Amino acid sequence: MKTQKKKSFAILLVLLFCTMLLKPFDLKVKAEEPSVPKFMDRLPESTGFFAQYKNKTIINNTVWDSYNLNYSVYENGVKHVITNDFDKLRWMRFIGTYNDSAYSICTELPGKPIYRADLNTYKFEFVKNVPEYTKGSFYYKDCSVDNNGALWFLGTDCSTSVIRVNEGEKKYIKYILFTDNGFSYEVPTLYQFDDHAYFGKPEVGYDGNVWFYKSFNNGADNKIYRVTSDKQVSEFDVEAGYIINDMKIGANGNIYIDGATYTAGKYNNFVKQYKNVNGKLELVKKYDNLAGEIDVDVNGNLWFNKDTIGEIYKLEGDTFVKKYIVNPWMGGLKVYDDNHMVVGGEGGYGLTIISIDDKNTTTNPVGDKNTTTQPSTPETKEKFAVKIDNNTKSATVSLDSAQISKNGINEITPTISNDVQAVETRVDASAVNGGTGSLKMNASNVTMELPFSAVDYEGTTEGSYISVKQNIIANDPLLSAIKDIGKVFDFSLATYKQDGTKIKDIHNFKSGKAKISIKLTNEDIKNLDTTKLSAFYYNEETKMWESVGGSFDKNAMTFTFETSHFSKYTIAQINGALPQTGTVLNNLDLIVLGFMFIVFGALFLGKKFSFKHMSK
Repeated sequence: MKTQKKKSFAILLVLLFCTMLLKPFDLKVKAEEPSVPKFMDRLPESTGFFAQYKNKTIINNTVWDSYNLNYSVYENGVKHVITNDFDKLRWMRFIGTYNDSAYSICTELPGKPIYRADLNTYKFEFVKNVPEYTKGSFYYKDCSVDNNGALWFLGTDCSTSVIRVNEGEKKYIKYILFTDNGFSYEVPTLYQFDDHAYFGKPEVGYDGNVWFYKSFNNGADNKIYRVTSDKQVSEFDVEAGYIINDMKIGANGNIYIDGATYTAGKYNNFVKQYKNVNGKLELVKKYDNLAGEIDVDVNGNLWFNKDTIGEIYKLEGDTFVKKYIVNPWMGGLKVYDDNHMVVGGEGGYGLTIISIDDKNTTTNPVGDKNTTTQPSTPETKEKFAVKIDNNTKSATVSLDSAQISKNGINEITPTISNDVQAVETRVDASAVNGGTGSLKMNASNVTMELPFSAVDYEGTTEGSYISVKQNIIANDPLLSAIKDIGKVFDFSLATYKQDGTKIKDIHNFKSGKAKISIKLTNEDIKNLDTTKLSAFYYNEETKMWESVGGSFDKNAMTFTFETSHFSKYTIAQINGALPQTGTVLNNLDLIVLGFMFIVFGALFLGKKFSFKHMSK
């Protein structure tokens, strides 16, 4: 009986060691995703093309078996028909937008006419035919419009086709890029075998330049071309071996390529991120197993639609973060910004529009010496008002309940000076109770997104409000126990009656998690190992700092983490705590301690073995 107890005790020690050994690695596990907004409604539109411009969704319903062909615009849930002309609709292709107008081309009509649709008045008018290319016989392939309203055309000069007998049978084709204002460029000669050449549509990148790519279906000759505003053309080599499906130009010089290789009878899709360094493309990162469609929004951010499962992601730092959920098999994606995009169904059937209330821009503070208010203007009614108390260095932001999107993301960025460290945001409780949306507040280098489901609404009545507070405290004495950035971020959540009487403090959220991103400076992290950073919260009961994980984006200089409760937080280095409150054991300590437990347990088992043999 005693021997059995010893054996059980030894096994228990080993299990305890394993648990302790694994715990530090848990600190690096990404926090569970917060609730993601769902848009499951699908419009019964059979679309030939679709696009998003601000809060307007542009649709061409051109499928042959449809009985209600139209070119239209959805705005705030209302459909505005631009034209029902069947002869134009069945050949119409989208070009792009310029100056609040959408341009399209009818590719199979004589002259290939180009039309303009005014997105404010919905007036539809003829612009021009595709100009003649004076240097040869031009065959049109693609067209786009740039930031100055110039039209760019890409096609082939078929008059140059010849047979090169000495090198085998090859088709010699010259590709031409030209504009309607005199510029032209002959793309270097292509020799086509059985492998088809793909040219991407010339598009205006986030940087304002015109870009297009060339790729063969065997991945043998990949090139990227850039035409600057002064009509200077640059050619960039891209490593061979894969097919380019699409290319987008993002912010900060990023070039994103949607590519694929074909091996073992299947396609392997990925996205590659490049940067132009001294005229050469350098690979920044490759994102594997991405089958879907990419797009870049008006701010230069990359988006990805994982079409087979209906998930839409945004690239934040070097991580794709899930933003929306739609019906599966919604393959197309066109994004204007975080709050305005459209997703198209497989084979052109079905359409899901994601349109959330417009983001706010604030006016500069005006008012008396100690209290300033950011008022609404007659032209642009703000969704919030800001009161700043210069004596206490604090600000109170109140949302306009009439403009709150209960099931959307309510993002606000008030104009607050750097010396204001305490910010309170007030939201009408009845306006968001039961909603699936969130409040996203950008202030004092902190972005905090809190889901409305986190709030316990018990006791709230008409006129009650939610109070979300953040206070940045420099050199708090609590920081003496940890190697940190020198700041404490104190977050709190509570509900109040209309007269300001507190109903309750909410420490642990009712549902969901808050996502917090903190902008850091070089001064903040100068003495820290950024590969070991974690968010820590101060446990008031144990008087210890406890890690909650998170991730550091060194390019954006932001640390992001998620939490299901509010408290005092800081960003600190794992294994950098001092042996006072908040002591954190490092991996080596745990391994040594665990090894001692194993040896101790083995002695028990060894004694049992020896006793048995000695007794014999």
